[in-house]
This record gives sequence, structure tokens and C-alpha cells, in this order.
Amino acid sequence: MARTGNHVWVEGEDRLFANFDRLLFVDMQKAAKKGLQTAGMHVIADAQRNMRTAGHNHGTLNNTGRLSQSGRVQNVPNTEEVEIGFFSDSAQRGYAAAVEYGSRAHWAPVQDIRAWVQKKLRADRKKINSIAFLINRAMSKKGTNAHPFFAPAVEKNKRRISSAIADAIRSVIDKDRN
Repeated sequence: MARTGNHVWVEGEDRLFANFDRLLFVDMQKAAKKGLQTAGMHVIADAQRNMRTAGHNHGTLNNTGRLSQSGRVQNVPNTEEVEIGFFSDSAQRGYAAAVEYGSRAHWAPVQDIRAWVQKKLRADRKKINSIAFLINRAMSKKGTNAHPFFAPAVEKNKRRISSAIADAIRSVIDKDRN
């Protein structure tokens, strides 16, 4: 320790403050992540609500429930990042995006269309196969229209997301002051 004028210099002071800043930053990251997880659950809930009401004249977007059930908030491994969204299994890859943004002309997996037809129309097996084929053929020519459910939920919760992060960081700063 050295003293010059009104200042006291402590050997290693720069390392001490660097470690303090790093620990404070890590605490803030953890708090912000927790805030994002909480806000993310609100985004998912609103997106699921949008699925039940955004089908316009076709009713709900949530006939089989698989899309709605795929919504979650998840941590990105080995990072402090959080993903909020609708994550499909390998058989459904890209389905949430196709509903949200629409799709170009394509042939869809017929078993998924059959499940939708069965749930929506409750028809017998022969009719289900015929209707599923006709729907798939129409999709192969026209694609599908967009039915946004996620983007409106994010937009609705922007203020909540910002507040959650700010509140989390504020709580770390306030904790540090005491």
C-alpha cells in the first residue's frame, strides 16, 4: 500500500476492481436471464392464446395441439442466452414458421394433414384420406397463408421484456448497495 497526497493506492487494486466488475456483470447476466425467462413465459402464453383466435374464418390454429404444446422458453447450453419460441420435433421441423409466415407450394407430410382432418372434421377413415389428399394437393399448388401468432405476442410483450431485464439488473445493483 502506498500513500500519495489524498490518495491511497492498494497493490492489486486494478485486479480487485476487475474481479468485482466481472462478478457484478455475472450477477446481472443471471438476473437478466431469469427476467427474460419470466417474460418469455408471457410471450408463449399470448402466442398460444393467439393460436386459439387467429384462425380467422377457419377457426383455431390449434386443432391438434401439437404446435401449442411445442412452445417453450429454453436456455441455450453453455451461454447466458434464452430462446423463446415454438420448437418442433424433427418430424414437425419448420411447422411453426410455416404457420407464422405462410409457405410456398409444397407437399406436406400426409399423416399430419390426416391428424388435422380427423380432429377438425371427425370424418370416417376413407373420407379422411380423401380430404387429406385434396388439402395436400392444394398446398402443393398454392402453399399456405400466413397466420401470425408469435410476432404479435412478442410485440405485445416488448415492454414487459424490457421491464423484466431492467428490474432484474436493478435488483442486483440494489442488492450490491446494501
